[in-house]
Order: sequence, then structure tokens, then C-alpha cells
Amino acid sequence: MCFNIHIEYPKKLIAEKNITCYKRVVRLKDEIVCNIHHLEVMRIDTSKLRKSILLSPYRYQQYKTRVLYRSRLVDNKCNGCIHEGLHSHSSLRQAEIKREDHYEKIIRCVIPKGAEYYYNPEEKEYVSNQLRTIKLVR
Repeated sequence: MCFNIHIEYPKKLIAEKNITCYKRVVRLKDEIVCNIHHLEVMRIDTSKLRKSILLSPYRYQQYKTRVLYRSRLVDNKCNGCIHEGLHSHSSLRQAEIKREDHYEKIIRCVIPKGAEYYYNPEEKEYVSNQLRTIKLVR
């Protein structure tokens, strides 16, 4: 997933306080074959797991609640995109609008104080180098 750097916010920002945001994830409980975002078919056997698993919809990174995740922010100055980083939405409403299928759920998160991030006000999205998951909200 590519985060588009907004012309009004071209530079990396530092969070002066915790920023509440929302992350879309795919929740899988049972063995399932699904076409996530029409890109590839994925088979996951969760029969040996006690709980469901949460995966990011594009890179299939596993997420758990109440965990601090870290990533590099890698920007491509040529095309104005960030290809690495932790993507999130600035509001629950925006995350719901962007939800693409019924497998997607939403986790409330925070970008912690001191984290680096970019913001795109048109897309109402963040990309950051740190993201703390709080709880599943939808």
C-alpha cells in the first residue's frame, strides 16, 4: 500500500501527544479461503489457535491488541509515496468508509508521543513509524 504525501504536509512530523487513529485488519477465526482485496487467494488454517488472528489487509502482518509496533518510514521522493510504515485512519468513520469487505475489522490505536508520522488530510490517513494497538472496536 502506498501512502501519498500531501502537498501541504510534505515533511515528516513528530507527534507532540498521543494521536488516536484506527487500523483496518482482516479477522480470521476458522480455516478460510478468501480473496483479500482481489489480489491473491490466501488459505489460513487457524484450527490450532485458541483465538482469531488479525492481519493487515495488504502485507498480512499479524496484529495483536495492546502491542507497540515499529516500522521504518521509507519515502520515495520521486513519486511522493511512502511504501513502508504503519498505515492508519484519522477517524473511525473514515476507517469504516475504507473497509472493503465483511472480513475487515477495525482496531483503535494511538500514534505515541514522539513518533514520526505523515498525514494526508484529503485521505484522512496517517503513516507512522510507531503504532500502539488498543482494542478491537468493530
